Amino acid sequence: MRLNTLDLIRYGRFENRRLSFPKASRDFHVILGRNEAGKSTTLSAIGDLLFGFPHHKTQDWRFEAGLLRVGSDIDLGTQRLACIRRRGRSGTLRDGRDDGIVDETLLTSSLDGLDRTGFERLWSLDHQRLRQGGAQIAAFRDDLGQQLLSAGFGLAGIRTVLDELETEAATLWKSRSRNALVNAARARWSEAEKSLRDDAVSTRLWKEAQAQRDTLAARQAALQRDIDRITRSLAKLTRIQAVARPLRELAELETSLAGIDAPLFDAADEEAFERGIHALTSARHDIVRCRQAIDGLQPQYDALRPNALLLDDAAAITGLRDDSIAQRSERACLPARERQLLEDDARLTVLAQALGQAAADATSLLARLPDRQAIGQLQALLAERRTLEGREEQGIAQLKMQQQRLAELAPDDETTTPRDIRPLRETVDAVARLGDLDEQLHAARKHATSARRRRDDAFARLRPWSGDDVALRCLIVPDAAQLTDAQQTARRHAAQREESQRQQRAARHDVERLAYERDNLRSRAVVSAEQIAEARVRRDRSAEALRQYWTEGGLFDETRWSSVITIMAEADALADRRFDAASHAARLAQIERDMAAGNLAEKQATETLAAIETAAADAEAAWQRMVQRGGLPPLSPDELQAWLARRDAALAETVAAEDSDTAEQALHAKRNSAMASLRAVLRHAPTGDQLADWLARAGVERGEDDACQARVQRQQQSIEDQRNALRRAEANRSEIAVARTAWEGRWADAARRAGLPPETAADMLTRIDEVRHLAFDVRKSRDAIALTKRSAEAHDAAIAGLAERHGVPEDTTSARLDALLRLLTEAQEAARQAESLKQRLDDQHRNLRDHRAAEHEATSALQPLAERAGTQEPSALREAIVRARGIRALLARRVDKEAQLLELGEGLSIAQLRAEAEQADPDALRADKGHLSEELARLQREKDDATARFGEATESLRQLETRTGAHEAAADAQAALAEINTHAEDYVRSRLQVAILRRIVARQRLATRNPLLQRAGELFSRLTCGRYRGLSVLDDGAPELVGICADGTEMVRVDAMSEGTADQLFLALRLAALDGALARNVALPFVADDLFITFDEARAEAGLTVLGDMAERTQVLFLTHHAHIAALAKDLLDAPVVELDTVPV
Repeated sequence: MRLNTLDLIRYGRFENRRLSFPKASRDFHVILGRNEAGKSTTLSAIGDLLFGFPHHKTQDWRFEAGLLRVGSDIDLGTQRLACIRRRGRSGTLRDGRDDGIVDETLLTSSLDGLDRTGFERLWSLDHQRLRQGGAQIAAFRDDLGQQLLSAGFGLAGIRTVLDELETEAATLWKSRSRNALVNAARARWSEAEKSLRDDAVSTRLWKEAQAQRDTLAARQAALQRDIDRITRSLAKLTRIQAVARPLRELAELETSLAGIDAPLFDAADEEAFERGIHALTSARHDIVRCRQAIDGLQPQYDALRPNALLLDDAAAITGLRDDSIAQRSERACLPARERQLLEDDARLTVLAQALGQAAADATSLLARLPDRQAIGQLQALLAERRTLEGREEQGIAQLKMQQQRLAELAPDDETTTPRDIRPLRETVDAVARLGDLDEQLHAARKHATSARRRRDDAFARLRPWSGDDVALRCLIVPDAAQLTDAQQTARRHAAQREESQRQQRAARHDVERLAYERDNLRSRAVVSAEQIAEARVRRDRSAEALRQYWTEGGLFDETRWSSVITIMAEADALADRRFDAASHAARLAQIERDMAAGNLAEKQATETLAAIETAAADAEAAWQRMVQRGGLPPLSPDELQAWLARRDAALAETVAAEDSDTAEQALHAKRNSAMASLRAVLRHAPTGDQLADWLARAGVERGEDDACQARVQRQQQSIEDQRNALRRAEANRSEIAVARTAWEGRWADAARRAGLPPETAADMLTRIDEVRHLAFDVRKSRDAIALTKRSAEAHDAAIAGLAERHGVPEDTTSARLDALLRLLTEAQEAARQAESLKQRLDDQHRNLRDHRAAEHEATSALQPLAERAGTQEPSALREAIVRARGIRALLARRVDKEAQLLELGEGLSIAQLRAEAEQADPDALRADKGHLSEELARLQREKDDATARFGEATESLRQLETRTGAHEAAADAQAALAEINTHAEDYVRSRLQVAILRRIVARQRLATRNPLLQRAGELFSRLTCGRYRGLSVLDDGAPELVGICADGTEMVRVDAMSEGTADQLFLALRLAALDGALARNVALPFVADDLFITFDEARAEAGLTVLGDMAERTQVLFLTHHAHIAALAKDLLDAPVVELDTVPV
């Protein structure tokens, strides 16, 4: 369905307004109107057109409710419907002329069973309905929301199972719960242990074992204290090694800074100097340039002398030039005008003689003609005569026409009295009460077809198994315990396999890493003490030379400074390499031991993996044998569990398909019965099998009987009306004859007053007017010629006077005027050049003053720096600035080194770090560090040995306690432990089942996404310009709709979205539902009223693009009060724009 036009005949503020929507490949139309222009009225009009006016009165503030009309030209696919809707209880849908009732089924059959509420919820949206309906869908509170909730499979049933498993796990164990089974068993175990200790016999062996365990515990603590002490010592030695190099660099910097005073200038002073010197140089350069410009312009200005007297007469000269141009054409036309005057005089004489007047000049002739009032009265009477003649002709024609019409309106022999239509009306009403049986049957067929398709799809999802529903019911299905055991066995083998593979890879990677480290250590070279000494001598010499250079006042030299830094870095690098080489040997030995352990671990992991693979293969073979015996498909336990769920769904779909077929057959029988009742009362029964066609035929026959009676009444009324019209035409003809006689008397009186004979007065009126006009023209031409001659003489005299005043020699008038104009042009050009030169001189003098002020300002800004440096020379001041920069760089580096030392010093001051470094000998430091490392390894081995012996002593003590009695307490403790283990296994199993079910739900939802949810996610991604990539339904507790961000790692709830993003989500949900309707071949106009209020420019453009894609499948009417949205739609989609303010009447 699409609307070709929308006619607001009498509706709201509109009267006789038509909105046209021409069809195009992209059926998108924009309706633009300012606030209160009628957009909401237009939206309401579409709903009233399709579904009828509501019971409560609306849109009747200008017209009475009974006068409201809205119409349209509707394209219904195979036919077109021109209709008008009016307010009323029945028969409100009329034809395009508003004089006949249209069957509502023609319209309702195209609406797919929608009522007004359903249409406004899906196809007719304003901003308020978008938000309310979108929130309902996102909260899963309507039918579309329930479709979203069904994303995935069996969500409601799995939620119940998850709740039951959570309850079972809480019964087994819960923190701080006395009633939990694990906690109760643990309490019994504690009581049994206490009884066991209380009942044990205190013997010498038990005391010795207890004392030995305590001694070993004390030994463990002492060894741990020694390990902590050595660890702290190693940390101190490491700290001394780490700060050695920064301390040396700091000492060298302090040596370089010794004897150097603080810098005279800071960075701000240096910046101020650069700005000041630049400004001073620029100002002096500009002063020289301005002086040169003034010297060049002044002589040119002095040489110019414009003619002031000639400039004063400039207006008069240009005025004469303009008059000369006008006079030239007048003089050229003067001979022709004089000839025309002679011709007009001769013609006037001839016309006067024709009227019986003697020849005379124009003024005398005008005086002798009849006055204008008399002529006007005669002309008015002539016009009245023409009117009477026209009325007379019209009356005769009207009389003939009325006589002919009356003769044509003879009684119609074929007019008959309509038959009794009460049986037809009663039968139609009874059938109408049954409802739309065609639609019901169509829906039942669609439902049955859909059910059969779902059944076939359900059986298709059972592949690789094949068969019918009988064979499916006869399969031998394993019970839940067997299936659970098989699943647990498969998962245990998979977990063991993965763990063994992980251990194998980890061992292999450790061996490869250790081998690489071993080869790297073996390839390193050793630095000798002589190399260290030579590097330090070069470093000290370069630093002393730099310090001496700065002490003598030398400038900062980047090359000299870089050379010193390079020499210092080389010396430090050699020292670090020598420190590092001491620990290489110890590290190589440890690497060899670690590689042997890694090879052994890899071998053990490989053997374990082979055993696991064998056990897994045996379990899989046993499972496949059991599945084959039951006739089931060869699937894994997890796959079979999902297959069994699909089997139950297939059986349910089979039952649903059978019920749908039964319902379809019942509706078909009801429709056949209704058509049989209609066949008994119709004159001409239709041949189709659609009940709507039978009802339409009944309506046609009803209308024919009503029209027959109305036709007879109309014919009788027409005859009476024509007789009355004939009588009026005859009376009108008599009135015209009387008026003609009266006119002839008035005409004779008026002619005599004008001095004209009545018989020829009509013919003479035209010639009198012609003589009068020609006499006026002759008099006017004679006066104009005289005026032209006088103007020419005055113009020539004025030119002669100005020429004599300015010394122009005598010549023709035109030549003297040209000479005056040439002199004036030269004087004006000289004056213009003088003014331009004066302006340029003034500008240069002003610039000179500004540049001198800038020079003074720059000198004043540099004066404080010059006084501090003790010099007024810019070059000397620059050298002082550069020297201060070098000193500041050294001071900054010293601050950085001090900060580095404080960071490495672990809370010690620089003085303390320096004292530690001075007391430590590098060679002794390396030796001490090696000894401490060996001592730490020895203590660690002793601690491991003590720990093992402590465990043995504890086990011995436990055995002594068992041998000394308390058998009953020990039995109770063992029973409690066994119960704890059982309940713990059950708890772990429940928690694993919960986790597995959640994982399956999430994976299945991703694998079989609901088409509505998937399409809404795609549209939401487009509407948000890729900010979100889709939608999902969370199942943590109550189901909740969330948006998936572009990176896929973050989900945003609806209530956490911005206002605009939420609107875009609601629109995506509606458009996804529309896609589903369009896929079912339900195509209605989609009407949108200002949906982009909260959209930014980019997302508004994305929204228009999405609606433009939809317009390729159905009509889209987009109402807005934003002109920029309308312009954007026109640019993007080439959409026509209908402006409500300018809609034609």
